[in-house]
Amino acid sequence: MKIKEFICTKCDTELKALNIISYTCPHCGSELKPINQQIEEQLEEYSKKITPDVIEELKNEESKLDDFLNKPIIRDIKDKVKYIYNYIISSDVVFEKKVYAAASILYLFSPIDLIPDIIPILGFTDDMGVILLVYSMLSKEFDQKNIKKVRNYQTTNTIFHIVGKSNNLVFNYDEEKLRRVWTLSVDKAKHLGYKVIGSSLMKAPETYILHPYLPDTLVPINNYDQILSESIIREQFNLASMLGAKSIKFTVKEEENRISKRKINVKRNSVDTIGEQEKHTVEYKEKIYFDEFNSFDEIHTDLTNKLVWYYTNESFVKDLIPQRLLNDVKTKSFQYSFNTSHLLSHEARLNLTKKMPFGIKSKFSNSLKHSINIDIEFFDLPKHIKDRKHETYKKMIDSISRREREVVDVVQFK
Repeated sequence: MKIKEFICTKCDTELKALNIISYTCPHCGSELKPINQQIEEQLEEYSKKITPDVIEELKNEESKLDDFLNKPIIRDIKDKVKYIYNYIISSDVVFEKKVYAAASILYLFSPIDLIPDIIPILGFTDDMGVILLVYSMLSKEFDQKNIKKVRNYQTTNTIFHIVGKSNNLVFNYDEEKLRRVWTLSVDKAKHLGYKVIGSSLMKAPETYILHPYLPDTLVPINNYDQILSESIIREQFNLASMLGAKSIKFTVKEEENRISKRKINVKRNSVDTIGEQEKHTVEYKEKIYFDEFNSFDEIHTDLTNKLVWYYTNESFVKDLIPQRLLNDVKTKSFQYSFNTSHLLSHEARLNLTKKMPFGIKSKFSNSLKHSINIDIEFFDLPKHIKDRKHETYKKMIDSISRREREVVDVVQFK
């Protein structure tokens, strides 16, 4: 099949894929559009005709631009055209950088003779393609904050295969109904704002999937369940510490549910056929997390800026904060449980790993069920906190609420 280059109409992610009618952007979930291979060559030729006089004349045509952008065929790329035009009229941009921007706008206007006879029409028909190409070129100067602003969609069925700086693949994207596989370099992943859970180090080659609640954080497929389990427990551990724990003990009973398939003979309508049978086995382990602290004199709310699991059904500490700050409890013991199959279902695991393209050989870890007993002993609250306990409690709740807005704005909880 023929390989084509595609570009996202929203976040400008570029990738190469087989020539199929449509794809979904693995970065933001928008529709991908094919890039006409001839556009780049023709745009290069077109840009040679741009002079400072042409750009000056374009600056006087903003009213005609606004009228033109209301046309149905242009409306979908209206914001990108406006961005390119603002790039042209900006006094902070040197002429050399305005050339491609001006060429794309003139190309767009050429069928209606906005500036007649300046540049001959070259026979383009793909307005969308040339605008997306130039917008992509210019938007590479966006900082990471601007990149993150467009990410309002979380793809939970996308596999990220991270490779080194060089990528010799003919195409780097594969999409099926329930699975997407995107191969990209470490540099590209970092440019798009991705990071790895619990580490700044992105390994190559390594295969990742998005964190279930953080749209810019990748989790390795290998050891996926253990990594997220540790993240949940560590957050709860740190919160107890922040509230003035003298000692913390988590006793974790872990059940690993292993699922395997074997071929069996099945008789249907007196005909022997080969079928599959699932086999479930469970392995049990027990772990103890324990720590002691020497002193406690202040509640630092910095940790609340990193909360993730607190806002899910897995959280155990929501009643701990008022009990500790308002009632000055000295000890707390309770238990709860969680299952990592809620973070990624068994069916999703199978769909995301079977028949992997690009020679990727990775399997998700087995889901884990945890039963956790928690025992916490607290220091006495210092007098200055007791005297201002309601104010301290409100400050913490306000900080937690701010973080909640950051997290929940981009998360659709199941």
